[in-house]
Amino acid sequence: ENGGRRITHYKIEYDELSSFTGVQNSGPFGSVSLSSSSIGTISDVQSVTVMIDNDTLLSNDAYLSGTFSLSFDGQMTSQLPYNASPEVLKAALEELCNIHEVHVTRSIHCSPDPSIGCMAPEGYSWLITFVSLNNLGDQHHRSTSKLSPSASHKLSVDGSYLFECSDVNRATCSIGGNAVANVGTVQEVQRITVASSPFSVTIGGETSEVINIGDSLSKMEEKLNSYPIDRTGRISVTCAGCLGDVINSGDSILLYFAHFRGDLPPVIVSDPAAMVSEVTKGSSQFVVGRSSYSTVISGLTSVHDWYVRVFAYNGVGEGLPELVWPYPLRLTAVAPQVPGNIV
Repeated sequence: ENGGRRITHYKIEYDELSSFTGVQNSGPFGSVSLSSSSIGTISDVQSVTVMIDNDTLLSNDAYLSGTFSLSFDGQMTSQLPYNASPEVLKAALEELCNIHEVHVTRSIHCSPDPSIGCMAPEGYSWLITFVSLNNLGDQHHRSTSKLSPSASHKLSVDGSYLFECSDVNRATCSIGGNAVANVGTVQEVQRITVASSPFSVTIGGETSEVINIGDSLSKMEEKLNSYPIDRTGRISVTCAGCLGDVINSGDSILLYFAHFRGDLPPVIVSDPAAMVSEVTKGSSQFVVGRSSYSTVISGLTSVHDWYVRVFAYNGVGEGLPELVWPYPLRLTAVAPQVPGNIV
């Protein structure tokens, strides 16, 4: 709400203390002013791909067919043909109540076999630019609550009705698991191979409670989701090889980061005998969107966490501040990892 008068500008304050009293005269470390006329929206762009996964095929004779659907922040399209034109995809998305306008382009995945080339495409990719939405900016779900079921990017794809066919005319088709659908965003997955000692897990400078041999997977998940400062969002814990729900020496525990966007540095385990490895490298959408107003704060160091808040101003005066998420903000520049591939 603008308080009955037009917003004239915004003030962004930042400090190392949550009280914003970290310098002389009990003021914030610094502030930036942003005019309400400085609108600079960047549209979020996400990719969608449907294709035959040749890595899992027993032979190269498979042709894509069937349908898929898209969902955006809880709203689902109708089933769309596997080779939907950009116009068809655009119309389907713009029928959703939370999307006003998108721009769609399509590219073809051609066969590496020169005798086939692009005559029988192995799949298609669409780039979707979100031009006008109910909420502009970054369309990756924020971790506002550990209980929230929402995760990853707001756009998702369901390829349950994609088929793989044995002939180019697509007369004989089945669901065999080689026809896949995905979006460009990939969530990070890491593996901890447990040794014989209790251990804690440090992520983004925050250290968990001690996890004991014999703890349940649900207990470990509870401890990993109880960091004082939420830097990564919800973490799910699974173990295909565990006996029951109990953690034992030698078990391989998978950590799925449901909210964190992009590639996450390896977690740090206090037990030096335990091993950490990356199972799936996280990646973000094609272009990370920005909302109508954004600014760059210069001169910050990665040594400290930073607290940021925003005030709105009109002709009457200053409104109440809104805290910036994530709170506090930790800069991404850190010391490098241990050197690898040394011979």
